[in-house]
Amino acid sequence: MKELKNWFLKNIDIKLLSIFLAIILWLYIAGGENPMVENFIDISLTQTNLGEDLVIKEFPTNVSVGIKGPKNIINNI
Repeated sequence: MKELKNWFLKNIDIKLLSIFLAIILWLYIAGGENPMVENFIDISLTQTNLGEDLVIKEFPTNVSVGIKGPKNIINNI
C-alpha cells in the first residue's frame, strides 16, 4: 500500500503538468480545428403527382431546415 502511495506522489508536479497539457491538447483538437456549427437552409417546396381528387388547403412555399454537425461537413452541403 505504501508503494502505491509513493508511486502516485513521486514526481507529482510532472504528473499534474502532463494531465494539464493533455487536457489542453484534447480541447484544441476537439474544438479548435473542426468545431460544431449550426446552419439553416431555406428550401422551396413544390407539389408533384397530386391526384385530381386531392386538394392541399395550406401549402408552404418555403421551409427552413436546420442542420448541425462538424464544420467541414456542413460547409460542403
